[in-house]
Amino acid sequence: EKRPELYLKIADKVRAKHPDISFVMAGPNLESNSDSIAKAGILNLGEIQDETVLNQWYQKLDVILITSYREGFPMVIMEGMNFGVIPISTNIGSISEHVFDDINGFVIENNLSEAEIIDQFVKKISYLYLNQDKKKKLSDNTKRYAIKEFGIENFNTKYKTILLKNNSK
Repeated sequence: EKRPELYLKIADKVRAKHPDISFVMAGPNLESNSDSIAKAGILNLGEIQDETVLNQWYQKLDVILITSYREGFPMVIMEGMNFGVIPISTNIGSISEHVFDDINGFVIENNLSEAEIIDQFVKKISYLYLNQDKKKKLSDNTKRYAIKEFGIENFNTKYKTILLKNNSK
């Protein structure tokens, strides 16, 4: 459901246009694809369980790609957005409730052909690469949105509201 093969194809097409762009993959169970990942010139980080290491990687990233065909709202988007990492994702689950096209990321329709999905990802990555001012603006918007929507203050307010509602019954 994560469609790592799409990620590999996207990286290949982007690097053909912009060879100085680097790609990394992280997550569990990537060892079965390690040859394909290495052949594509992608750094395979495997599963990162150390929060400090994970945060160091988020600080280095510009963009996070979600190529899944099925998903809820991935924690990786919330985590990345806190660091200003711009999400580019297929339109699945509740992602479009938090990622707004050309404001704090990009959403790509999931009902397109595989080739069209890949092309859309490549176009968005190239657009950001060629428009550094726009990339900075989207990154800033992403971080602000994450702090507002996913920050601890918002969490505490929502949690308190739920508790007060339940106590009044």
